[in-house]
Amino acid sequence: MHMRMSMSCELRQTLRFHLVLLGGMTETIFPEAESMLQEREYQRALRFVASRKAMDRYFSVMDFLFCEIFTQYRPGALAFYQGEGPRLLDVLSESQRAWFDRVLVRALALAHRRFAEQREATWESFRWSVLKAAV
Repeated sequence: MHMRMSMSCELRQTLRFHLVLLGGMTETIFPEAESMLQEREYQRALRFVASRKAMDRYFSVMDFLFCEIFTQYRPGALAFYQGEGPRLLDVLSESQRAWFDRVLVRALALAHRRFAEQREATWESFRWSVLKAAV
């Protein structure tokens, strides 16, 4: 019995991890950033720069990254989660999706650098660095 419960808990945690990493309103529209985020080093780096942020209000880590960099999309994410809003795929043009993907890749690269240097900063400082580099 104990072994079955342990295996069941392990399986549930593994499945939950995969569901939480990608999906939600940003599913499959930022391929380069999604590819990076599947690597543990970028996951750890993002957790490092977002250590004071509540990621659990989002369906996925990718939704968190997108909505907390581009905060104007937060209300749309909440509406999508409640079944009242469209997916980003239905709202953004292909060129917009490509631009956002490039910015998110830069965000993950910056998070990785800050993690490697163990350079702590506020999320707002990190966010503004990402946005400034995007312009």
